[in-house]
Amino acid sequence: LTSQGALVVIPCGKGTVLIDQVLWDPTDETPRLGHRSSASWEATGRDKAMGKGDPVFASAYIAARARGYLSQLLSNLGAKPIPPPRYPGEADPTEHTALLFHFNCAPGVLADSGPLGLDVETRPSPPFTEGRFGQALVMEKHSEYWIPDSGSLLYQSPAFSVDLWIRPAMEPPARPQVILLAEANYPKFEIALTPNRQIRYLWIDRPGGQGVIETKETVPAGQWTRVTLVQDFGHPKGGDTPNAIRVYLNGKLALERQTDGFYHYRGNIVLGASGPWRQRVPELESFVGAMDDLHVLKRAMTAEDFDER
Repeated sequence: LTSQGALVVIPCGKGTVLIDQVLWDPTDETPRLGHRSSASWEATGRDKAMGKGDPVFASAYIAARARGYLSQLLSNLGAKPIPPPRYPGEADPTEHTALLFHFNCAPGVLADSGPLGLDVETRPSPPFTEGRFGQALVMEKHSEYWIPDSGSLLYQSPAFSVDLWIRPAMEPPARPQVILLAEANYPKFEIALTPNRQIRYLWIDRPGGQGVIETKETVPAGQWTRVTLVQDFGHPKGGDTPNAIRVYLNGKLALERQTDGFYHYRGNIVLGASGPWRQRVPELESFVGAMDDLHVLKRAMTAEDFDER
């Protein structure tokens, strides 16, 4: 089972399981997952008094418990989940996979094919279109998809990669469009498309400081482009391997910047510009176009990886 309303194979045929209503009261231990849905509630007055006024979104926590109970029940009855559709060319999960979204059309969910299964439940169902492989997620300027339980996903991974395909809309961006960020009151890192159609990467490189780089090459409108951000940190200073950030476009190195390798990331991963960050930086909007085959890995991709697909 991967979502509310998931299809399952059962001994008597196929059916739909719907979790209609789950009543669990919030507790102090309920995690703040940054996942918006109708089952969210506001932060307590005590939290607001302490300056922690962001909403508490625990619906993903509740849904995960419900799915766990239901999965066990159906397993006892001999039920097996129907695997999601796959298309030639899509990335396969590896031992280093943190997230893997193929964005193939499914009602009310963006299914994570990675080992953690951090599905994004959506109401209403997100729009899909023809993709680079199969289907793709349609992104609009107000799109905002929080990936639940991702707050510490890259916390102990100084080397990581974000690999995806994008097809920008034909209309030129009027302002920077955020493709993906890690949100913790402010972005720990952010990948965006600039008004000049360049790829921009912003990262926190030390307490109170940040770094920003942009590619010289542009991403054409209306065409699929593979964008790969590689943060290769964690190497000893002065060693043979430098700490560096690299951006690849269609598998070709477009930008490399060596840095001191400072790393301290903790924040929910969001597709698009998050609401809290958008309030602080009003000139931002979410990426407009289509997104396909998003793969986040806990390692630095190299040139050899692009020869495999």
